[in-house]
Amino acid sequence: MFETIKDLLFILLAAAGLIYIWKMILIFLLRNKTNKFIYVVVPIDDTMECVEQVLRSAAERTILMGSSKWSRVVCVDYGCNSESREIAERLCDEYSFLDYMDSETFNKIFVSKTKATAN
Repeated sequence: MFETIKDLLFILLAAAGLIYIWKMILIFLLRNKTNKFIYVVVPIDDTMECVEQVLRSAAERTILMGSSKWSRVVCVDYGCNSESREIAERLCDEYSFLDYMDSETFNKIFVSKTKATAN
């Protein structure tokens, strides 16, 4: 019985190790070679019920893709309630690459850059 459990545990850990090695190879091959900043914008408003789930999902995908794929995740507040705002700010403290800003600040920073590069 102990041998069977030991063999199963060995197989599971070996499979997990192979998956991790495969993930690291893919991250290396798919990395951003020009090193430009890539922002992922997550808009939140008062109608969202799962703010924490959406932000954690974006954060975990950023971690999974590696720091060379996405530079920052920007959470833009389009009029959310105080509870959602508190959750977003707490998650920004937890993840260093997650930024929280209101829509006015977002428009000043990103829309002006977009218009300048389009002209």
